[in-house]
Amino acid sequence: MGNIKKVLILSAGLALMFGRYPVSWFLSSRRGRRTPLRRPPVERHFINCPDGNVFYAEIDGPEHAQPIVFLHGLGASIEQWPFQIAYFKDQYRVVLVDLPGHGRAPKPVDLSIDRLASGLAEVIGHLGLKNPVLYGHSMGSMVIMSYCIRNDHDVKAVVLQHGSFTDPLKTCQYPMVMQLAKLPLIVPFLHFVKRNSLVFRVNGWLCYLSGLSLFLYRYLFFTGEQSAYQLRLVSKILARTAPEVLAEGLLQCFKFNVRKDLPKIAIPALVLGAGHDRVIRSWANRIIASNIPAGRFKQVGAGHQSLLEVPDQVNGAIGDFLNHLSPTLPLSK
Repeated sequence: MGNIKKVLILSAGLALMFGRYPVSWFLSSRRGRRTPLRRPPVERHFINCPDGNVFYAEIDGPEHAQPIVFLHGLGASIEQWPFQIAYFKDQYRVVLVDLPGHGRAPKPVDLSIDRLASGLAEVIGHLGLKNPVLYGHSMGSMVIMSYCIRNDHDVKAVVLQHGSFTDPLKTCQYPMVMQLAKLPLIVPFLHFVKRNSLVFRVNGWLCYLSGLSLFLYRYLFFTGEQSAYQLRLVSKILARTAPEVLAEGLLQCFKFNVRKDLPKIAIPALVLGAGHDRVIRSWANRIIASNIPAGRFKQVGAGHQSLLEVPDQVNGAIGDFLNHLSPTLPLSK
């Protein structure tokens, strides 16, 4: 009986520490493409903003090529772009940015979308980027929309992938349910997370290591065609992000609404939606494209993490968009 108990304890310990591997294999497709390995970046920068926020940036690609600034979403980091780096780094100056409190950037002072947009201006100025293409995913595209409503004169074009023009609870899969739950349940819970971040941080790591969180993220972000590594990667990035940052970021996103201001974005815009995105439904992306004068909508397959799950579709759409930009537009010098 004693030996059986020891075996059970050992098995439970192994499941707690390494359960993410069999879970990711079970939830993923073997057809998922092998994720490219990243080489060390050419440059690294920490950019200090007047409001106290600090952004982190890595740069790769030819020095004088057209710059593309990659801005991830809430709970993500520059680690989410391996396929895009591999695709664009030979022809473009690839600038990867970590938002405050994400990746290597220290904890934020202010996560409001407007403050992050002001910080993006600091990043562009600090790095000396001329007429960059801005590419945002999810909340990153919301930051870029806010930035371009005020500053699109110094931007060549934008790519807005799976972002919302308003409170994301209004554009997710079950908007009526989420709106009903927002004030009585969701907002109080997020404030509770901020007050008890250590508990949620430990719980987040245990759920990642054991594989429990992978069930949720497979449903939220993918359709099943991702590789096991990609599912673990997204889960690990989220586990690394402080719970109070995730909670505050969501609270700030709830205040976002730029629908009336979208016509002020006068530059070319490619707006990407995903047919199976449960986080931001593709109809929201269609609305964004239809309200930007030079907006173009393109739907890709997969879910919210289509940039990992169907990178050929995503990169191909962006590559075609960039190749067909008017030659009269200013190029990077």
